[in-house]
Amino acid sequence: MGFLTVLDGDACRCERACSSIHRVLFTYLVKNVDELLLSVESGVDPPAGLNPLVLSLWLAKKGRWDASHEVAQDIHESDGSWVHAYLHRVEGDIGNARYWYSRAGKPAKGADDSLDQEWREIATTLLGDQAP
Repeated sequence: MGFLTVLDGDACRCERACSSIHRVLFTYLVKNVDELLLSVESGVDPPAGLNPLVLSLWLAKKGRWDASHEVAQDIHESDGSWVHAYLHRVEGDIGNARYWYSRAGKPAKGADDSLDQEWREIATTLLGDQAP
């Protein structure tokens, strides 16, 4: 199953394991972390057209861990591993999270590190948000 993404009104079918270039090109109207958080707070369903990893973060923030994990585990590159590591921290499985941090090339975070802060860090990276 793929995700339908839209760029300048032209539809493109993008498989779950989008390339990094595709994920940069196909971003919904969500342009920064604050807009992403607003969409989580105000929406029942995620906005159409989110790239898969941003969708995974959206679902995680909404408390839909299983759906979020299903999306993230199918993305076999470092950002997918990073989101996957975060999700296992949310789950409380720190050992499994360490494995995914290693696959992502990221320093492992532990139970004492803020989940909200890491969610924001990942979202900022994925959205290319340069705002402080």
